[in-house]
Amino acid sequence: MMQVTVDQTASLRFQTLISYALKNLSPQHSNAYAIALMCFDGVTPQHLHAALLAKPYITPEGICISWSSNIGRLHRVILSPMTLNLYIQIKDKNYSTFNQSNFDSLYQGLCDSKRSLKNVYASDQLSWLKENTNGPLFAHISDIFPLSGVSSTAYARLDTRLALIGFACSEEDVEADNALSEMIAGFLERNERVDSEKGSVIAASLKKACGLRGNTDAAKKRRMLKECLGLAVIARDYGPTASLLVAWAISLITHGTRDVLAAKTIYDYVYSISTELYKSFNGLDISSLDAAAFQSIYQAIKNSKLSQGGSENKTSTSAMSSFHFFLVYWFDVPASGRLKADKSTEHVPVANVIWAHEVELIITWLDQATCDERLVSIWRIGLLLGSSKRIRIGELFDLRIGDIEFIKDTLVIHVRGQKTKASKRDIVVVDSKLYRLFSEFLDRRKKEFANEGDFIFGDPYKPERFYKFGKLYYGFNTLLKAVTGDRSASFHWLSHSVISYGLTSLLSEGGEKQINPFAQFATDSAHFSIDTTCSEYMHLHHIPIRRILDRALSKINLTSEMVNKWVGVRANTIRKHISNHRLSPQTYYWDLMLHSKVNIESFSNQGDYIETVVPHIPEFLSDKSTLGFEKVFHVLADMVSDQPKESILLKNGINHEEFKSIQNALKSSLQKHGLADDLKLDEHESLAEVDLRVLNRYGFDFESPQNKCKPLFRYFSKLKGHHAIDHLNGCKAWAILKGKLKSSYLSLNEKLHSDLFLSLLKTALLDTTKVAVFYTPHAAQHRLHLRVGEKFITYFGRRPCFYEVKEHKGRPDIYMALSDVQVKPDAAPYGSATSMAGFNAIFLSALVWIGCVSCNL
Repeated sequence: MMQVTVDQTASLRFQTLISYALKNLSPQHSNAYAIALMCFDGVTPQHLHAALLAKPYITPEGICISWSSNIGRLHRVILSPMTLNLYIQIKDKNYSTFNQSNFDSLYQGLCDSKRSLKNVYASDQLSWLKENTNGPLFAHISDIFPLSGVSSTAYARLDTRLALIGFACSEEDVEADNALSEMIAGFLERNERVDSEKGSVIAASLKKACGLRGNTDAAKKRRMLKECLGLAVIARDYGPTASLLVAWAISLITHGTRDVLAAKTIYDYVYSISTELYKSFNGLDISSLDAAAFQSIYQAIKNSKLSQGGSENKTSTSAMSSFHFFLVYWFDVPASGRLKADKSTEHVPVANVIWAHEVELIITWLDQATCDERLVSIWRIGLLLGSSKRIRIGELFDLRIGDIEFIKDTLVIHVRGQKTKASKRDIVVVDSKLYRLFSEFLDRRKKEFANEGDFIFGDPYKPERFYKFGKLYYGFNTLLKAVTGDRSASFHWLSHSVISYGLTSLLSEGGEKQINPFAQFATDSAHFSIDTTCSEYMHLHHIPIRRILDRALSKINLTSEMVNKWVGVRANTIRKHISNHRLSPQTYYWDLMLHSKVNIESFSNQGDYIETVVPHIPEFLSDKSTLGFEKVFHVLADMVSDQPKESILLKNGINHEEFKSIQNALKSSLQKHGLADDLKLDEHESLAEVDLRVLNRYGFDFESPQNKCKPLFRYFSKLKGHHAIDHLNGCKAWAILKGKLKSSYLSLNEKLHSDLFLSLLKTALLDTTKVAVFYTPHAAQHRLHLRVGEKFITYFGRRPCFYEVKEHKGRPDIYMALSDVQVKPDAAPYGSATSMAGFNAIFLSALVWIGCVSCNL
């Protein structure tokens, strides 16, 4: 690690360059923009090329440039008004050029010595920066200990006050997030006591679940996820470590690590170390482990793999790295415990923050929520506390009633500490709203006869358990995902936010004399060292750097002529104003320089290039929301796949009455239209005892909608409940055309019902280029194909492709099929491409949904 001491001579040499730039630099000057970046903005020569290529953009703190280093850390610099005005005035707009020979000649002339750009970085500029900045910021600027700035997407959210567009998740995503939360809850609660032999079954099951079966990478991952979700139903019965491993596998499939992982990589990771991870972590409390302890565990696993060859060892090391990243992300364990498969790589923290307006929006959502009011209260308290004070989510849940103390108008929270001695601390809260919320919630708990040792957020009927822990965990993270639009958002981001905001002010204060406040801030943040606090959690470093640079520049003497050169105010006017108001000349000069106006029309916002949408309040906040088609579809899919009722209720956010209404509507639809006679529904009062998997044999496929069916699926999903009845006749017509056949065929024999059905498809904007109509010689004899063709022309303005097929038992005389691709007249689509099972499942769901919301089938 490079050590830098302040060399006064070197510092003065660089200050000479700054003075020259202030006096002489102009848009016509060779290397003008590059010199301004080095002198006014603290850009070091080794980052100069990246900085020259970066395009300035607007942020609330000022106009910035940013770039990523070769290790993935993002550097952001707020440009001075001097630099920006130069940038705007450079006529050739070729900002990225840098003539080192010209620069060296200039510097040598100024310093009267054989200095070069290399010397500038090695001693002169660094000495000046060392003299004027504090330790953590200097370590970042000089790459001794680089910090990592928040991403451009974070600033797009701040610019637009909107969310990223990527959070529009499917029901599968919701199911996965819900299961992940349940598994994390199962690990954190640690109530199950099982022997290692029983729990190790999960490790073996995970290897099987993550096997590489499927045609495409996406299909393999869907199957992996489905089987892992099945394991999630039983994992909590196999102990905390079993839950932890299932959570890791689900996270690999849905989130990856830093990037999306291929199915083969997921399989390799799980297969290589799941058994070893279970044996190594079973019975351990990871919250109490420091970095060295994690390193020791991983090294032991690594050593056990050495005999299996280099390739296997590398896979295992990468898998352990991924596993530890998962622990850092969800459980806030020390990041330094991460192993590296490649020595050239370096750990890059999850650099993001939750902005103040996003917290305010979530609180507004919670104030409007109509779901479980106890959950809402806990979410409100947790988010307000987590956004104002550094607290880990595990520490939040672990709070006991006796850990809260009210002293006059101050709330004191005694954190027991989960990881190190540094994590045991007192959090002092002076916010009146939090004081009131905690007071009200503790009064409630005491009325429930909870004692001092019970969890604050415990279950009133099970004092040793947290209240609906899975939903709590899911709610915290999903609210943050929804408000940001970023699927990687989690409660842990709040720690990054609190520390980034707090350090912004502290680091702006100045030099090394701040070491004691730094140490205190690290302690308050539950860290042993300020190094961890800064390197892992400080992402707004560009703000204090700009403030300190402005303070350092202000030490250089200016003249009114120099100020005139930069701000365009005549020198005589400046001097007269100083004289009339008895101002300090240098203070006034620099106030003009550092606050001179810049034509911001020359620059854009981050939000101009990143798609954003209005954040959508998560549906789970309201259990009185209208039952929609999409929810009905997924409930039916779960019923057909024979999933437990409680699992269906949890995944779909419905209550028992809504579930019963869906059951009744399904039973009525099947009975009235005879869509599945083998079910013998009359023998059962409820569908709970009926094996609905038989629906698959009747031509219904409730897997995720195929691409060809997605437009229709989206159409029904967008419909509101009051529009449901308008589609009843079309859905009934579909049911009659589908009939009682044990197949997915969709007959078009019936004229009246075909008309009603095609009319609905027209309303849904069916793409008829993907429609194929098959007919038998018997249908041709009765000219059925001509009649159907005319109907298509009436409703869609074109005929679909027609294909004659042989008569076959169980096959209608004329039937419709939908293909994944546009069909060709000379090549009939065959096989699964024409299956209507997914199509039929959508229409059955629509019929059931209409029955639920209109009580009319």
